[in-house]
Amino acid sequence: MHTFTFSKRGIAAAAAFPLALSGLLLTASPSQAADVTAAPSKSYSLSQVKAHNKATDCWSVVGKNVYNLTTWIPKHPGGKTVVTAMCGKNGTATFNSQHKGSGSAARALAPYKIGAVR
Repeated sequence: MHTFTFSKRGIAAAAAFPLALSGLLLTASPSQAADVTAAPSKSYSLSQVKAHNKATDCWSVVGKNVYNLTTWIPKHPGGKTVVTAMCGKNGTATFNSQHKGSGSAARALAPYKIGAVR
């Protein structure tokens, strides 16, 4: 069990990790912070990804990870069609050929990661 410190003033110890929570400040030691912030790691099979194969429910594999691209489709600067073609598939080759190692494309993709492919 972890002990946390709550403060309305936002004052935390120098080694504490702050997290705003409903107007309060939650603090934990650095070792506890990993437990607080890290989501459980999930993994999905390619057959699970294949079930999410339409624009209204779109998962794709890029590299070793699985991404839920459903909400990214209307935002994609290159248009909806490019992303929709990756739904339910391993889109690594498509992503890499289109973006050629672009750091900005990888950063745009990162928030949509839901786990790893197994």
